[in-house]
Amino acid sequence: MRDYDHNVQIDFLTGAILPAQLYYKAQQMRELTRHQVFAALQQADVLALPGSSEPAPLLPTGPGIQSKEEAHQRMAGRRSFTGVFNLATMSRRYACRVGFVSVDGSDLPVGLQLAGEALR
Repeated sequence: MRDYDHNVQIDFLTGAILPAQLYYKAQQMRELTRHQVFAALQQADVLALPGSSEPAPLLPTGPGIQSKEEAHQRMAGRRSFTGVFNLATMSRRYACRVGFVSVDGSDLPVGLQLAGEALR
């Protein structure tokens, strides 16, 4: 566990105390997501979408959450769109950086992902 930063350790520990019923429900949702992704791929060769709802954030400089605003941002802010393919256990995908965008004077990467059976 010591190989991970504080926030990742907290995520792991949170997962370790989830009730079995919630874990079972999550597995059911995973299977539903998997079926939906593969149903979408019956209608298209490749799915193309952004990697995230906004540019990559700057790395945290310290452990823990420092403010209510930071906690809110972590819970409701930037969303990764790669999770749907993780849930679908989709191995045929490709993500790449396609450019940068300037945010508060910092150039942050923006990504694109492609997923589908055609990516063999």
